[in-house]
Amino acid sequence: MEERFKVAVAQALEDLKSDPEIRVVQIFGSVHRGQPHAHSDIDLYVLSSRNAFWRTCKVYGDVQAEAIIGPQQGFDRIILSRDVLAVQSFAHGGTLLDRDGTVPALSALARKVFDEGPAPMRTSLRTKNRAVLTRHMAKLARLSDDSVVAKLVAADALQTVILSFYQHHRIWMNNLATRLRLIEERDPRLGKLLHDFYMGGQKPQQAIAAIEVMLEQLGGPLVDYVSEQVPWPARPQQSSEGNPG
Repeated sequence: MEERFKVAVAQALEDLKSDPEIRVVQIFGSVHRGQPHAHSDIDLYVLSSRNAFWRTCKVYGDVQAEAIIGPQQGFDRIILSRDVLAVQSFAHGGTLLDRDGTVPALSALARKVFDEGPAPMRTSLRTKNRAVLTRHMAKLARLSDDSVVAKLVAADALQTVILSFYQHHRIWMNNLATRLRLIEERDPRLGKLLHDFYMGGQKPQQAIAAIEVMLEQLGGPLVDYVSEQVPWPARPQQSSEGNPG
């Protein structure tokens, strides 16, 4: 690990350790793997005795440290829910602090979940993604290749293509630096289309071609679509006392 990252990690850890409610500190990501680039952040996953989730960000020298902080109690359920960062940070991260000796069991559980892979893509999500990609494709077909709107729509559509690919093939979402490379390895045709789009001027026709490949895998275009019905909490009954007259 480069010296500037090493110093920043030590300083971030000291800051976190000064709070007695901080119980676990895991480091993960490119700095932990020894593959940082010039602008890499330090990624930390922290467990606290508080029943809350929050994020912190602090700069040490020229290095930014970002921490996700979650509750230690019941964290095994968060891992079992297949939260990507929770699973990856405990399956493959390094331990900087473990006040209560809970990390070995959480790491073993995270590695088991990681090896099993993400949950299968739900039918409702597959249907939604097919409908979204179909709408994007129709919109791009009507737009001029040179318009700003077309480039924005194309870029948005291909983010859905990338996410759909990972969900459909049950692959853990990885960092931006390797996301496209993995698709190129798994599906050279789609990978080349994505590479050509991002490196070749972001033309709508390139995006349409990539969408068509992804739709083939999801089951084809879908024009008519009705989403899941999500129950809305019952409206609380209003008390008759104190109502304005």
